[in-house]
Amino acid sequence: MISIGNALMKHKSIFFLVFSVLFALPCVSYSQEGGESHDEALSSASVLELISEEPVSSEGSARSDNAAVSDVAVGQDGTVPARDDAADDVASVRGAVDSSIASDDDPAASSGVSADAEDSQEGGLYPEITSQNEWYLGRKIASHKITGVRISHRGKVESIFRSYRNKVFTYELLSNLQRDLYATGYFESFNPQVDIDRNKDLTLIFDFTEIPVIRSISFIAETITDKLSYSNEELRRKTGLLIGDSRTKKEIEATARLVRDFYVEESRPDTLVSIGLFKDNQADEYNIVYTITEGAEKRVGQIVFDGNDNVPSQTLLRNMETTISSSKRNGHYLEKNFKEDIRKLSDYYRRNGYKDVEITGPASEPVYIGRDDGVQYVRLTYTIKEGRQWKYGKVSISGNTVFDDKSIASMLSFKEGEIFDYEKSRADADSILSDYYNEGYIYATIALETTENEESQSVDLNMVFNEESQCYIEKVMIEGAESTDKQVFLRELSFKEGDVFSREKVQQSFQNIYNTGLIKDMTYNLNAGTDKHHLVLELIIEEAQAMDLTFGMTFGGTEGGFPLSFTTSFNNKNFLGKANTLSAGINVTTDYQAVNFSLGSPWFKNIRWSNSFNLSFERSVKGSALQRNPDSDFQIGRNNAFPLGYSSYNDFEAYDEAVPSLRYLMKYDMYRFSFGYNTGYSWVTKYGRMSVSGGLSIGLNRASYDENEYMPFEYLIEQYRQAWRFSNRLYFGITWDGRDFIENTTKGYMVSQNFVYAGGILGGLSNYIRSVTTLSGYLMLLKTSEGIRPTALVGSYTTSVSLMLPQFYGTELDGDDTSWRWHDPKLGATRSEMLYIDGMRVARGHKTVYDISFMWDNILELSYPLVNGIVNAEVFTSMTAVSKQLENLSSNLMWYGAVGMGVKLKISGFPLGVYLVGDYKIKDGSVSWVDGGLFNYIHPVIAISTSLI
Repeated sequence: MISIGNALMKHKSIFFLVFSVLFALPCVSYSQEGGESHDEALSSASVLELISEEPVSSEGSARSDNAAVSDVAVGQDGTVPARDDAADDVASVRGAVDSSIASDDDPAASSGVSADAEDSQEGGLYPEITSQNEWYLGRKIASHKITGVRISHRGKVESIFRSYRNKVFTYELLSNLQRDLYATGYFESFNPQVDIDRNKDLTLIFDFTEIPVIRSISFIAETITDKLSYSNEELRRKTGLLIGDSRTKKEIEATARLVRDFYVEESRPDTLVSIGLFKDNQADEYNIVYTITEGAEKRVGQIVFDGNDNVPSQTLLRNMETTISSSKRNGHYLEKNFKEDIRKLSDYYRRNGYKDVEITGPASEPVYIGRDDGVQYVRLTYTIKEGRQWKYGKVSISGNTVFDDKSIASMLSFKEGEIFDYEKSRADADSILSDYYNEGYIYATIALETTENEESQSVDLNMVFNEESQCYIEKVMIEGAESTDKQVFLRELSFKEGDVFSREKVQQSFQNIYNTGLIKDMTYNLNAGTDKHHLVLELIIEEAQAMDLTFGMTFGGTEGGFPLSFTTSFNNKNFLGKANTLSAGINVTTDYQAVNFSLGSPWFKNIRWSNSFNLSFERSVKGSALQRNPDSDFQIGRNNAFPLGYSSYNDFEAYDEAVPSLRYLMKYDMYRFSFGYNTGYSWVTKYGRMSVSGGLSIGLNRASYDENEYMPFEYLIEQYRQAWRFSNRLYFGITWDGRDFIENTTKGYMVSQNFVYAGGILGGLSNYIRSVTTLSGYLMLLKTSEGIRPTALVGSYTTSVSLMLPQFYGTELDGDDTSWRWHDPKLGATRSEMLYIDGMRVARGHKTVYDISFMWDNILELSYPLVNGIVNAEVFTSMTAVSKQLENLSSNLMWYGAVGMGVKLKISGFPLGVYLVGDYKIKDGSVSWVDGGLFNYIHPVIAISTSLI
């Protein structure tokens, strides 16, 4: 049997490569000062332990079965004293390794490895696997034996070894195996060996030393008569440790700092914390004891400024992190805030012309403020040398040729005679440089030269421009696009190779690429090309999953129907690697079934001309349709027909045309075959994306029901029952999209106008015109992470006006005169084709309202991602005004309001939102709340969210 560690020592390049990575994290020192810490010395010992013939204690000697292995104190300076015996540990372990390089068990080892042999292997990272004195290299791993592993960990360790079985043994394989073993977090060290029988395949033999388990965690006061101010559990939570955890000694020792930091945050800066580790070697467990000497609780009782002749103390206090203790403020004594206070105070002075201000302190001394609450109050004194207040003198500009003096002067936010503020001057210079960068002058600089005029107490400012030459995009490189044609991304660029570099166009290009939906993330490098003024832009793409086969549930369906559907779908948004879309799916609910197929492309050659085709079959079950009253005509347009369940039209109208009880309703099936074509063209500018789109849908509809049992209230449903009838539609839309991102929008706006032209010259039974005008605005209120796509709290407002307009056509319903004329939309549209409130997409929580001709929907939302791309928290309020006729809108409007909060999913195909909502109505100025369940007027609502944020 031979130790693999010995062989690794002969190949130092592998040794340092593998173990410098493995021990990068454990070797972090507590020390805040310069110099060598004991942890750096221990890292060498730890590395040598792993490759020696026998494991060696980092203490260099054996311990008793139950011994104190550590006693570390954290003082007021936050440091841990270094051990003096660390170097001895290294020497002891190194001797053990050196003595085990040759092994009598290895027949080839007696020849040793000469310096010449090592030098001959410098051509590669790993030695020749056929080398006779390293016989195990190149052999297949047949089995393994492990010792020292706890039963609870054995399953995972066994699976790691099994993954390496039947592989050829190399040093690279060994380093990967060691990496996988350490990644479990179970082990302190291990000793790897192999079987020496050369006539058989290899057996890996690993003896492990596991990281001890924490058995107990205790916190005690330094003096036995004292009692700690915080409970054991509260202090334990600050350490992050749990009973049963496996942690290294170094990790446990680091928690003493966490405990002391907690005390400092609680205004007890004089607290001392020490930690004792007591190891039961038989059980391989740690008992941890923290000993705490609590310092007095300190609060800020007074803040005094010495030397602030020109700025009131109250003004200075408003510019500080530290506050004075009062009934409204804690007045925490936090030394970490003192430097920030000095910075903020200095910035305030400099913004107000005191450019030479000097602030020192604070000096701290006890102060009595008339409270006997056991708290030690202190007075903080800051010493200020204000200096003189300066104003802007003459402002001159030199060296500029790209922009003239007048243009640059218009970009400045200050002028002669105003209070001097160097940072404002610097900010203006940076803003000007942004314009230079957009013109390709990325090496341009602006030096601010100041000259003091003592007599006038003014500062002359000379802005010296060094513009250099313009930079050009020499080449664009795409990396990481493995399944996508690079041209798909290159065509999204707002510039081309050879163009002048523009930061604005580069940023716009990044947004365009993100908006393809084909990438998960993207970074970039900007490097010099043939010279520093010719640039190579390298885009590193991380592709998103483009193709998926889905079996599951989604939300959608028909109006008034059950929204949960079972779906099977295939979607590929990058078909053939060209960003083409290909999809096919089956959607099934209790009242809706559909089969669809579509194929499309967002580009035609190198033109933003999108084209798509779709083919579908749908069956929808209408389970709550109105029946015709035998004493009434069919509902044809807006005649005075009334359904079964009402005695007259006046009775029907008095109840706001509400759906009667279930026994008066009927059920029918509607079938539809349709073929569609959609097309559009887009222009991308720095102000947004303008799109014009259109489409044609040709469909055949058929209604089915038992005519012996039912008679529909709507005349059109009866017509669809008699035969397959065409229902054809033409779509047209124009959109101005100024959002930053199409998905997860954080800022911008969108304006759109869409029309649906049904019937008319297209023929068919459906005849109406629908108009939808939408305006949306988005504002980032709070950014919580940076990046091209930041995480942010976003506010949005969307207003949408929808109209059902008359259509021009001829119909037999006009009697003998079938000449073409304008007809009310209700004459050629079913209840499902008219506008309606569904209580999910529109007017959340309200009951369904049909036959609407005018709808004005408004919604104000605040949204924040709880998990990016998955779930958002949301607060909203909405108001929806509707009217069943376009005439006399002001007197016929009914308002449906909702206010609520909840969460919504951001998963494609599953736009579910769950909210607590309060609903109300407004009619003729009178407000009435809709009765709900929870808290009288607030009730839970499951809604389909159409929000873009």
